[in-house]
Amino acid sequence: MQSEISKALLFAYFDGTTTPLQTQRIHQWRQSPENREWFFACLEEWENQRLQYLADSPTAFQHFRQRIEQPGSVVETPLIPLAASGGRSIRRIWFVAASLALLCLLALWQRDTWLYRTYSTQYGELKTVGLPDGSRVTLNANSSLRLSRWTFGQRSREVSLTGEAEFSVRHLPTHQRFIVRTPDDVEVVVLGTEFVVSARPQGSRIVLNSGKVAFRSLKASSPKPVVMKPGDVATVEPGGQVHLRSNQAVERFTSWKEHRFLFDRTPLSQVLTTLADHFGENVQLGDSNLKNRQLTGTFRAESAPVLLDLVTTLTHTQIVETDSGKVLIPLSSLNP
Repeated sequence: MQSEISKALLFAYFDGTTTPLQTQRIHQWRQSPENREWFFACLEEWENQRLQYLADSPTAFQHFRQRIEQPGSVVETPLIPLAASGGRSIRRIWFVAASLALLCLLALWQRDTWLYRTYSTQYGELKTVGLPDGSRVTLNANSSLRLSRWTFGQRSREVSLTGEAEFSVRHLPTHQRFIVRTPDDVEVVVLGTEFVVSARPQGSRIVLNSGKVAFRSLKASSPKPVVMKPGDVATVEPGGQVHLRSNQAVERFTSWKEHRFLFDRTPLSQVLTTLADHFGENVQLGDSNLKNRQLTGTFRAESAPVLLDLVTTLTHTQIVETDSGKVLIPLSSLNP
């Protein structure tokens, strides 16, 4: 937390007057990303109060971005010190130069931290976040959303999604598009609407609640945009094949917001995939007779054991431990 290290102590650190113990505490404290952001804010304030060099923060930041995105493309400009007197002023100049060098190294080392903001959820966790443009996103379990830290809402409104999320996109007076990208090269483009995007290993799915969206798979042989209307559900297979269904009950695709799982003649293999996606619980089918067994119903579960107990009770199955992990087998196989 910021309260652990005061601004006065940081300024003393920048001046080179902290004790070895204080210096060690600061080094440990700034390992946290949120503390590091405040550290550099204090560093900039300290530098602007010292007149050993002329600070040009916007230009410096642009150089950092170029250095990160195109290593070797930026020619270093040496610092031009103003009139300095005494050895202490020279030491400060060297300390500022060393601080900027450290800043460059950190920027290169943690490129994503500098350029992108990421929202994520753990297994079994749901989270709603507000974006800088006023849009709202609800993340399903085991999901992450990444967007530009500096240019989102200015140059563009692009986000990258892994997992599943419901979007409520705000329409801007500039008619700026909102774009969602998935790991399997699916691109969803909207102006202002409500929709759900799922980007799991088994493929992507777009569910349109209201408004209008267009999407395309860049893996398809002919990646032409597909325009959706409310009630449409589109699935994109890993190879880029697109399937579009109309007049669907879209509420079943947002039941996860209430920790509800809706199955409609769903194969057990797909039920177990849902279990793994939401809770990180990996269970394999241990009997070929279960391949055609299905599950229907709506179940509320906030943890893997609860959902597993419902599944095994209703399908007359049992979880057993093997050398390769947990497997699902029929109850009858336990009593030959």
